[in-house]
Amino acid sequence: MSEYFTYFPTVEHDLTKVGQKVTLTNVLRRFIVRNELQERTDIFYKYNVQVGDRPDIIAEKYYGDADLAWLVLHFNDIKDPIFDFPLFGRDFDNYIKGKYGSIPAAQAEVHEYRRILQEKEVKFDGTVIPERYVVIDGTTADTEATGEITTTVSSGAVSSTTIKNSGSYTTTSIVPTITFDAPIIKTATATTDINQATGVVDEINVVEAGSGYTSVPTVTIVAPTSGTQATATAVMDSSGTRVESITITNGGSGYTKTPLVTIAPPVQGTTATGTVTLDGGKLKTVTVTNSGTGYTFAPSITITGGTKNPLFYGISKYDWEEELNEKRREIKLLDKRFADKVREEIETILRDGI
Repeated sequence: MSEYFTYFPTVEHDLTKVGQKVTLTNVLRRFIVRNELQERTDIFYKYNVQVGDRPDIIAEKYYGDADLAWLVLHFNDIKDPIFDFPLFGRDFDNYIKGKYGSIPAAQAEVHEYRRILQEKEVKFDGTVIPERYVVIDGTTADTEATGEITTTVSSGAVSSTTIKNSGSYTTTSIVPTITFDAPIIKTATATTDINQATGVVDEINVVEAGSGYTSVPTVTIVAPTSGTQATATAVMDSSGTRVESITITNGGSGYTKTPLVTIAPPVQGTTATGTVTLDGGKLKTVTVTNSGTGYTFAPSITITGGTKNPLFYGISKYDWEEELNEKRREIKLLDKRFADKVREEIETILRDGI
């Protein structure tokens, strides 16, 4: 590379600002190679970088002159001779660890999702037609590959289902199965307060409204050691599935400390079940085989099994970096017959600005 900078023009510059100028190499001078030259395949040939190769080693092997390493770098648009050049073995692993923290972390994180337009193909003569794909966002990849079904509920049971996304499955795969979420229930809770002067329960506060109630639950207040047991009833919210408040119907008597109050739990309903059919790799119909009971809102449906269409896939950070690194292995070398001519032209451009 030392020879490369001998082509650059020099400038006189007063570094110390005292009138004493020194001669410096003007490394800011730039040049470009004409596109028509870059695109001429007949004056380049492909070279696969091997373990241990560096730009200067490649230049020495092909041109017989390690100082022509700049030709290797320039015609491959390599600005960083370390990280724009392929890495091998431990060097690649260390690069991954430095960028992502660890190899497992890079392998676990998806870099991008792809939809295959044309799968990789090897012709009878050995010609390889590479895979063609477009990058799609994660949401699109997931919904295009996996079906989605929504439900509605009426009178505590699943009343209907809708195929929101028909997904994309291989037609020869096992038909996927669907699982309805069970009815969700949660017991309401409350606390009491008493009038210390009279020993009467005068306040009950709902702490947890609960969920999944299909009827008004029973409220039980523990009786005092000596006296009359207090009573109360629950008041439901507008949905009828949660306890909004508790009304004291009898404050009782003889209470010397706040009594425990319990609210009966909701009755656990039964889980809905169903099946699906495929048509042309898409979800076609959903059959509810059991509508279930005790649902207070529409349950989610999980689709499992079946084989997702392989034309959609995610590529990890590690595989993406490995893919880029592999692409860097294939470089182009200017035919040695043109090396001297190109060198002379660039020297003229750099020195004379032509």
